[in-house]
Amino acid sequence: MEDTEINPTEEAIFEADEPPPKPKKPDGRKRPRTEEEKKRLREQLARGREKSKATRARKNKLKALQKKEEDEKAEEDLYERLRERKVKKKAKDELTSEVERLKKELEEAQKPKLEPIKEEVIRNEKPQTPEPQTPEPPPPKPPKAEPSMSDIYTLMRGI
Repeated sequence: MEDTEINPTEEAIFEADEPPPKPKKPDGRKRPRTEEEKKRLREQLARGREKSKATRARKNKLKALQKKEEDEKAEEDLYERLRERKVKKKAKDELTSEVERLKKELEEAQKPKLEPIKEEVIRNEKPQTPEPQTPEPPPPKPPKAEPSMSDIYTLMRGI
């Protein structure tokens, strides 16, 4: 066998290894347009731009209105909270003043009322010496019961 000859089986092997050829890309050139087509396409483009501009403007107005409504609502909520806080503070101040008034009344009620001293009573009475008060002895402690097991264990710890 010569080196230049190729067996038919070898040929089939080489063809199987090669990837299939890629399809050719179409040429990048566009087909030429007629003046009528160009005019129609320009008009369509202009109409599309106008429509999208109008749509964007409408959406922007809608967003602005929604933003304004949200701001008004937030402002009303803030006003309402401030008004409630003011009402609570006023009620708290009223309660505080009422508590102070009641404390004063309680203090006055607890103070012993002194009656005016009559001169006649003082002249007729002899000065009294106060009797010495003896302190009361503390009550006797009850007798202790038998210690419990836990008390016994506590006492036995140190031993």
